[in-house]
Amino acid sequence: MAKDMLTFDAGDLSDDQLMTVMAVANIAKARMDAVEKGCKAVLVGRMETGHRPAVLDGEELADIQRTAGGGDGEWVVKDAAAYGAWLDRQEGMEDFVRQVPMPTDDAMDPGFLGPLVEKIGGGDVPDGVQWKAPAAPQVRVTFKDKGRALEALERRPATVERLLGGSPEPPAATDAKPEGESDIDGLFAGLGL
Repeated sequence: MAKDMLTFDAGDLSDDQLMTVMAVANIAKARMDAVEKGCKAVLVGRMETGHRPAVLDGEELADIQRTAGGGDGEWVVKDAAAYGAWLDRQEGMEDFVRQVPMPTDDAMDPGFLGPLVEKIGGGDVPDGVQWKAPAAPQVRVTFKDKGRALEALERRPATVERLLGGSPEPPAATDAKPEGESDIDGLFAGLGL
């Protein structure tokens, strides 16, 4: 895959354009995830174990692999502390539980840890303690009606293809557009998508 298909320079876009492109990318990503999941569900039943190429117009795009999967399932411990606490409450299980020094909830409180690291520890960080950076700001997409957004994209396959890195010619610019329709194709054409 060409390296330029893995990046998207959005620095020259206006905030309105960025929000529109982001919404389109979000709905296209969700649709592609559903398509991929559906394909995998069918192929796991049809493909033999091994590799097969995915081909488009005679060009190999990717290697598709079906694994054999595991043998029998087994019980595993996913939370050792919870399992240990459960064993400790069971009669006759004493030999299967270790008594481990654990800090109290108060000792794990950030209000306790800050002074401990700064004053008592002299700046040394106690074993098992680390700095947790605050959450970074985020931008999220929330659709008023995701179904309508998907329908809008399905009516504009060339726009989606341009967004995904395809290179069909943008539609010819016209002054007239159907009433109630946005100029999303014009936006993407203007962005070189």
